[in-house]
Amino acid sequence: MSTWRELLQQHLGSISDALQNLLLSARHGGSVLIHLFLTLLLIPVVTFYLLKDWDRLIQALAQKLPPRSADPLRQLAHEIDVVLGQFLRGQVLVMTCMATFYGLGLHFTGLSSGLALGITAGLLVFISYVGVFIGFVLAILTALIQDPSLLLPVCGVFAAGHVLEGSFITPRLVGERIGLHPVMVILALLSFGQLLGFFGIVIALPASAVARILLGHLHLTWWSKEETDA
Repeated sequence: MSTWRELLQQHLGSISDALQNLLLSARHGGSVLIHLFLTLLLIPVVTFYLLKDWDRLIQALAQKLPPRSADPLRQLAHEIDVVLGQFLRGQVLVMTCMATFYGLGLHFTGLSSGLALGITAGLLVFISYVGVFIGFVLAILTALIQDPSLLLPVCGVFAAGHVLEGSFITPRLVGERIGLHPVMVILALLSFGQLLGFFGIVIALPASAVARILLGHLHLTWWSKEETDA
């Protein structure tokens, strides 16, 4: 008894530190999950109201500007509206392609409910990595319950889908529609993700498309000014 007591007293400090670290990790993980949930909740709400009231917002802003500034603003807003519409249409095509790929891929592995799980994972690609991760976890859990030998083919389907979506489908179906080269699409996703994390990945492509339009208008304004001064 004395030996156990001595050992407990000797390691009491390290046990206490380990418990504190565990609690801190759990608290940090919980705050990250809450932040992620709020971000996922706010993005569609903000997007809906922006799309709904976009013309009204631009019109209200244009009325407060002189006529020579209001017309370029309307033109700029129209171009942004068009490119964001193209982005959303491209995303729908990406979701359709990936739902088909994951659905058929998981179905042919022999996974129970593989078709439904694959379609769900494909439709969730608009949440970037999080959506596919959710589908991947569900598929892995199903494979573990049904037959652990299915783990390798399931992982293969998701690995192939990740490479296909990130390197080919999104750059082609979304990037070309919004005027971004496939290489620029990949660079935008990497840079925005590095700077802003998950939120950066979500806004990378529409923000890059809007930035391209703004830079184009700034270039035209600067060029016109140069010609006028000359």
